[in-house]
Amino acid sequence: MSDRTRLIVGSIVSVVLLALLAYFVDLRAVGRTLLDARPGPLVAALALHLFILLLRVHRWLVIAEEGRKPDRERLLLGLDAVFLGWFANFSLPAKAGDLARPLVHARGSGRPFSAMLAGMVVERVLDLAFLGVAFWLAIAVLPTPRLPEWVQWASTAAGIGAAVGFLALGGVRRWGAALPGIAGRFREGLALFDRPSVVARAGAWTGVVWALEAVAAYLLIVACGGAATASAAVAVVVAITLAVAAPSAPGQLGVSQWVVLLVLAPYGIEADVAVAVSVLDTATVLFWVVPFGLVALARRTGRPGTASLPP
Repeated sequence: MSDRTRLIVGSIVSVVLLALLAYFVDLRAVGRTLLDARPGPLVAALALHLFILLLRVHRWLVIAEEGRKPDRERLLLGLDAVFLGWFANFSLPAKAGDLARPLVHARGSGRPFSAMLAGMVVERVLDLAFLGVAFWLAIAVLPTPRLPEWVQWASTAAGIGAAVGFLALGGVRRWGAALPGIAGRFREGLALFDRPSVVARAGAWTGVVWALEAVAAYLLIVACGGAATASAAVAVVVAITLAVAAPSAPGQLGVSQWVVLLVLAPYGIEADVAVAVSVLDTATVLFWVVPFGLVALARRTGRPGTASLPP
């Protein structure tokens, strides 16, 4: 499916879902919930999302720099690459903006784009692994109602896919020395597999990131007046993240609202509260992504060496 077709299909899906949302949910109640949101937990979630974004920058640098301590220039490069990627994600469908991160880092560092892309793939595999583990651990340990089947299937698929992906990437690094061209440069980006301690560090930071994402979701449910539980917070984070596979307009418009609504319904949380949580989850991330993304765009535009992309 071409990018244009994906955008058209995603836009149609989002419009339909938003229309259904307006039909089934009292949007005036959603507005009142947003206006009545408790400032304490809301501000805490807002601050926590900034901290999470900065931790994502740190994790990316651990992967991209293969455990080496970055200098000031590389710190700024990592910051710009991550925030420009997030900035693009709210402008492009299906998280296509993720490609902006390896692109920016490749241009700023002079390393091959394919090698930086490999680093991003490693990061995604770690994300899927922790999301799958977190979901089933929450169900096993915490009081959890029966959730929609698609959430369970998606979480299982994420865990299995992560395991297969991790083994495949490790195999490419170990036995792919003869790979030519782009494949060979992709293998270069998997050099961190030669240093298990670096993989462990990236994995540890991944766990911290997703644990804090669940805390932020908990705070937003509390801010909107819902009966928050740790299980509900984990379910929201897992469902929103895995729902990226569904076609939608940029920013998961429509999809995110329905996903949160359906996941929180078994916990007895009202529809207007669930939709408000979804809106605030996006807003508290955009609050930081937009200004940091614009600064990064200004800093990277017109820099020497950005006119062409390393292979």
